Amino acid sequence: MTGNSTIFGLELGKGVHRRNLELRSLGNQGKVSEARKMFDEMPQRDVVSYASMITIYLKQNDLPRAESLYSAMPERYIVADSAMVHAYAKVGQLDLARKIFDRMPCRNVFSWTGLISGYFK
Repeated sequence: MTGNSTIFGLELGKGVHRRNLELRSLGNQGKVSEARKMFDEMPQRDVVSYASMITIYLKQNDLPRAESLYSAMPERYIVADSAMVHAYAKVGQLDLARKIFDRMPCRNVFSWTGLISGYFK
């Protein structure tokens, strides 16, 4: 064995896929500062890296940091968009939630539910 694993057909060496798994693991353990340090030190990030870190911030109710990172994303991704729609709706900022929702090229159950639940609060 070379030290690399394969999950869902992806080779998990020291590349971005492996680091994304480690990032999510740190987030699931509530180790936000360690997750951010890893994110900042990643030589390569993809949309999953950004979405994972945004989700970590939102689970800690840290909307300002999630917003900042979302704004810095080089490209949009449905998971990050949906998470931000849900977060804005949760805090009653429906105008911002709707703005992101309307820009989304495709929407999922999470984005629809997040927006609709915001209108019923």
